[in-house]
Amino acid sequence: MIPSFPHSDIPLVLPATTMLTTLTSLLFAVALPAYAAESPSPEAPVATDLRCEYRTNPLGIDVPKPRLSWRLTAGRQTAYQVVVDGLWDSGKVESDQSLSIEYAGKALRSSQCVAWKVRVWPGGQWSEPATWTMGVLAPEEWQAEWIGAPEAVTGERTPRGYHAAEATREDEVKWVQVDLGRSQPLAAIRLVPMRHADRDGFGFPVRFKVEISDDPQFRKAVLIADQTAADYPNPGLKPVAFDANGAVGRYVRVTATKLGKFTTKYCFALSQLEVVADGRNVAKGAPVTALDGAEDWGGGRWRSPMALSAPVRRRSETTPRWCCGASSP
Repeated sequence: MIPSFPHSDIPLVLPATTMLTTLTSLLFAVALPAYAAESPSPEAPVATDLRCEYRTNPLGIDVPKPRLSWRLTAGRQTAYQVVVDGLWDSGKVESDQSLSIEYAGKALRSSQCVAWKVRVWPGGQWSEPATWTMGVLAPEEWQAEWIGAPEAVTGERTPRGYHAAEATREDEVKWVQVDLGRSQPLAAIRLVPMRHADRDGFGFPVRFKVEISDDPQFRKAVLIADQTAADYPNPGLKPVAFDANGAVGRYVRVTATKLGKFTTKYCFALSQLEVVADGRNVAKGAPVTALDGAEDWGGGRWRSPMALSAPVRRRSETTPRWCCGASSP
């Protein structure tokens, strides 16, 4: 139908070029929003679920060049970079490979604790840190004794780790810390959960923070991990690692601000606390202190950071039997 002027019988005749331009503009006006909605920018991938020899934060790796793998949160990887603390930096490698990347850094030692991370492109965002611990690499390094029961001779039972004194409220604050002997740059801090009473992750804090400091009272500290705003999922027996990014300090403290419930009370417990620096666990055998402890709980199986012959004292500075990074002293 040909339009006309209002109040007139004279038809309005438009040139063909004008009508074509008008129709084209209308088509683009309709089509462009639909096109933009159908082509969102892709989400950049991030490496997650880091694994060494196909296991998460494994112990006892007995191959000299372990294979490293990871999954992607989204999209497709075009390049990667693997950094193993102080031992290897792959640089940016143009590849979509994310499975069985062979370690190609400095020679690894038996019992060495290693922290590593990876980033992928597009995006180049770093992953959360992960760790692995080497086993015995050479047959001549094996040293063993007959398995026995030392408590049958000494009357003492082997400590299981650290267990704070039980609390009646979940918001009662507890802390445990390790003295590394000197201030030094740290690569990673790893909390190793405990198994007790048929429960994996027994006593692992529901909310907590990890700090380092040169002051044993932590009046000034560097925050490594803050998990105090929301409940942290219980990891079971999976070690929980946090990247220290080279932060320097002598003391490492884990503060539980919300405790896990066990029976009718609340508790805080860890099997091990490992601190990685220069490719090794520098917390092994280091002195440990804590706010309190439950050395008499459970028939004497636990050793708090207190002198064994002394009663539990708050904020004690005595050396415990529990050694970080070792299941038994």
